[in-house]
Amino acid sequence: MEAGPLPALRNSERSMPSSRLGSKSVATSPRDRVCGGVSASMERMTPQDTDEFAGAGHLPRIPAHLLAELTRVDSWRAVRDLSLDATVIVLAAWFAEAVGNPLAYLLAVILIGVRLHALAVLMHDATHYRLFGNRRWNEYTGEVLAWLFLFTLHGYRKNHFAHHRHLNTDDDPDWARKKDDPYFALPQDGKGVAVRLLKGICGVRFFTEARNIARAKHLQHAPRSLKIRRGLFYGAVLASAAYWQLWPLLLKYWIVSVMTTLAFILYVRSLAEHHGGAMIWDGDMLRGSRHLDATWWEKFLLAPHNVHYHVDHHLYPSVPHYNLPRLHALLLAQPEYVARAHITDGYCTGLRRECVRPAL
Repeated sequence: MEAGPLPALRNSERSMPSSRLGSKSVATSPRDRVCGGVSASMERMTPQDTDEFAGAGHLPRIPAHLLAELTRVDSWRAVRDLSLDATVIVLAAWFAEAVGNPLAYLLAVILIGVRLHALAVLMHDATHYRLFGNRRWNEYTGEVLAWLFLFTLHGYRKNHFAHHRHLNTDDDPDWARKKDDPYFALPQDGKGVAVRLLKGICGVRFFTEARNIARAKHLQHAPRSLKIRRGLFYGAVLASAAYWQLWPLLLKYWIVSVMTTLAFILYVRSLAEHHGGAMIWDGDMLRGSRHLDATWWEKFLLAPHNVHYHVDHHLYPSVPHYNLPRLHALLLAQPEYVARAHITDGYCTGLRRECVRPAL
């Protein structure tokens, strides 16, 4: 890591998992002890495996005692969030099958895609070791969640940490993959944006992104043992679907939802976080990410689990999603954050204004 100010406290001061601090243990709430303590045998991660921004420049700082509170992991909160998201998915499919009409099916596909995205956000928390205080629970749960989206937590973490370290540079694999992608060449006129969004909801974007992901070396990196476990997981899913004749349900409610609703949401969210309109990278992290003041329905459809606090997440990736609103309130009290952070008035107002070129 380069010398100089960091987006959070230095590693010796941060409350992070043992794998990232060596002798320090993850900050957890008292209830986490019910789910088990942190394993003492966690391996030390190398410097290139950190999620800290490697760039220079002065960034807002939060006092150590406040950061220690904000980085605490509540494992029971993870159990609750996972259970609620999974329950909504099951109930949506059950309702559509019980009612048996096209409108009910359409609503189910939308709702399932929305909650699959919510599960993906929880997988993202696991990537930063923020889902469960217990390292094994965090890794096992995160891997299973990642398998739902056809990649591994191990590979996603390598890709995502590189994105955090080298934000919006050629060493950022997300930026390198998208900088020449016509889907992110915005602003465009209203028709051009509408076509891109339509391709997202109709599944065209899914195939484009699937091809890009297949070529992404970071995302595909995984040890052989993990590839075997993932293969066994998919084998068990396919065998179960064949034995209990679940193929129609698997296709209708998982595959279709992933290809349409989820692909659309991920496109809009990716665009919102680092691309389009006034998003110009000049080396300043606060201007290189976008915070969206989302409405309640935008949070439900596009930004579950506080994922719209994206500037704050890049500043302090050690803060779990449920503490991001408190972090944001602390940052808003700092004039330099207010002056420099890229804050947008929601998805349908601010983001649309930045990405749709006014008609001449």
